[in-house]
Amino acid sequence: MWDTALAAFMRRHNIPVPAALEAGTKLRFLIVDDEADYRRLLSRLIRDAYPEAEIAEAADGFEAGHKVHAFLPTIVLLDLNLPGVDGFKICELIRGDADLKGIKILAVTAYNTEEARARVLAAGADDFLGKPFEAAELNRKMENLLIHTRWSGKGAL
Repeated sequence: MWDTALAAFMRRHNIPVPAALEAGTKLRFLIVDDEADYRRLLSRLIRDAYPEAEIAEAADGFEAGHKVHAFLPTIVLLDLNLPGVDGFKICELIRGDADLKGIKILAVTAYNTEEARARVLAAGADDFLGKPFEAAELNRKMENLLIHTRWSGKGAL
């Protein structure tokens, strides 16, 4: 929490904020889905709820693996059925990396079965949302994940 306050103080007093500190104070979402239409939909819904957030996208598991390390998102919205490396494996890789342990993972998938839900939660996802979904349900799940991070919600930026 102190890093967010320090970065805000530095910006208010026109003091340059180091990149490493700045990265830790921004709300970031990584959308991982092989369907461009769903990436656009999720991006729009996130932008509506969190206009100050940074959003990155990945179309497959390999791109997701690279971007999760380079972008360091607050939340990953992760499809399960991906080309290359599937979402289950991406979950396990994120959870197996000590540098990424604070990232929240929301599985957002058309593979909406109790078996898939149980499997992805066991792999390390923090929550599960089946497609199709209501925007209000997505917002509630994102807000709940943010409550369990250093972010306190929409006004936290």
